[in-house]
Amino acid sequence: MGHGGRSTHQLTHTQLRVVGPGHSVTATVGQDVVLPCHLSPQRDARTLEVKWIRDRISETVHHYHNGEDLYREQMGAYAGRTELARDGLSAGSLDLRITGLRPSDDGQYVCTPHALPPATGADPHLSLGSYEAGGVRVLCRSAGWYPLPQLLWRDTRGQHLPSVSQTHSQDQEGLFEIEGAVIVTGSVEGPLSCVVRNSRLQQDQGEVSLATALVLTQEKSGSCSSTCGHG
Repeated sequence: MGHGGRSTHQLTHTQLRVVGPGHSVTATVGQDVVLPCHLSPQRDARTLEVKWIRDRISETVHHYHNGEDLYREQMGAYAGRTELARDGLSAGSLDLRITGLRPSDDGQYVCTPHALPPATGADPHLSLGSYEAGGVRVLCRSAGWYPLPQLLWRDTRGQHLPSVSQTHSQDQEGLFEIEGAVIVTGSVEGPLSCVVRNSRLQQDQGEVSLATALVLTQEKSGSCSSTCGHG
């Protein structure tokens, strides 16, 4: 039984390689076998789409996508006999187990991972937080991004302001939500902007501005302008 590895998609800024054993995998009819494959450099593969195919006939042996095994395209000869090892996915392992080997299983197998395409999320949403450290905490949140975006704060001169906190989460579709906070004090003059940027496309999304003077004069229970929700 032969085994090969191939990468057909740029997964990050630098090209990842798909690495196989470099030699044929030998097994006995009736036994189970694991075809090894891993990503180099190592990265979490749980949100990738992974296909194992028979090389010469280009038919699907196993199809995995974002945490689920998909069987619609699978060759009937492999039904109920394949499994992508879950315990190694977070470390970039794409090993395929085939059970109950048959003489017809002999051949070349190709492991092909695909990353999620870049996704530009929603316009950033600004909201007011609590009063602290002599100023007001302002929050910026945006969801629906892939890969994990950058969140930046800018003053009226375009200078970057440091975030006091930044968190992110990933949904079941593999898309990211990011939230950042900055403390606005009287030393910050003019409009304050939050920019969320797709690090792969280098595209800024929906620069949202909030007047600093408005933030500093709001009471905790007061209303906010149409561009800002109260936190």
